[in-house]
Amino acid sequence: MTDRMVGWWVRERRVEQVPKPMRITTKTSVTVAEKPNPPKKAKLEPVLSMPSEPNLMAADMSTKPKTGAQWRNTDLPPIMLEGGAWRRTFIPTVFLWAGAQPKFWSIETEKLLPALQAIFNVSFPGINHTIQPKGPIVGLVNQRLCSWRSNFGSIAIALIAQPIVS
Repeated sequence: MTDRMVGWWVRERRVEQVPKPMRITTKTSVTVAEKPNPPKKAKLEPVLSMPSEPNLMAADMSTKPKTGAQWRNTDLPPIMLEGGAWRRTFIPTVFLWAGAQPKFWSIETEKLLPALQAIFNVSFPGINHTIQPKGPIVGLVNQRLCSWRSNFGSIAIALIAQPIVS
C-alpha cells in the first residue's frame, strides 16, 4: 500500500458531524369544490312503543358473556356502575361476608346467592331484582373472590420465603 492509498482509505473512514437543519411544515392543502355533494339524508323509521320506565336490571338477565369467555364490568346493569357502587360498596361487602365464612376457600353457590341478594338489597335500596345464578353479577363476584383468595396464597408464600432468603 502506498501513502496515497492509505490517505484515501483514512479519508473514507473519517466521519464528520454535520448538523441537520430543522424543518417546520406550515402548509395545509384545502380544496373547494364548486358543486359539493348533497348531504346524506337520515333514514326515517317508525318508532315502536317505548316502555315508560326502562328496565335497569335487564343486563343481569343474560346467561352468557357478550364477548369472550368471561364476564366484564360492562356486562353489569348500568345502575350498578353509577358512582362506583360496584367496586366501592358491593364488592367490599361481599369480601367482608366471604371472610366471615368458615370455609371461604370454597363457598357453594347455594350460600352465595342468598348473600348476594341481601347485599344487593342493601346496596341498591328500592330496586326490586332477583340475582340470576348464571348472570354477570354472580360471574363477576366469583372472579373477584378468586383474585381475593389468590392474594392470600401469594402473601403467605412471600412471608414464608422472606426468612429463608434473608
